Amino acid sequence: MENIVFGLEIMVIGFTTVIIILYLLYLILLGFSRFAPKSSIKTKQNSQEIVPAIAIASDQHQGQTTSPEVVAVITAAISAYLHLPAGQFKIVAIMPEQASSDWAMAGRNCLMEKRQNLAIFRREKTS
Repeated sequence: MENIVFGLEIMVIGFTTVIIILYLLYLILLGFSRFAPKSSIKTKQNSQEIVPAIAIASDQHQGQTTSPEVVAVITAAISAYLHLPAGQFKIVAIMPEQASSDWAMAGRNCLMEKRQNLAIFRREKTS
């Protein structure tokens, strides 16, 4: 019986110590956030700036350029994936993808399948 009481006392002391130290760390982080300079990035809440879609379609590895049709197809695919109009993002470069392993491709396929399943689940939940 004494061992159980002793174990409970140690547990309470340890738990209390951890909570106090976490609270002190919280206060330190709160103090740093008050004294640190504010971020220089200004967000625009009401006005959305539309960035024109610019494509640098040069293939630097082989010296070839990508045709405008391919750039248009890639822009449309990105627009559909992000659910944004084509004018709200900018394509900076189009470069060929390096050959990847079968494991990486299987992982990507799994992620895309899970995303599709989640979208189907959300649609069924709202209807």
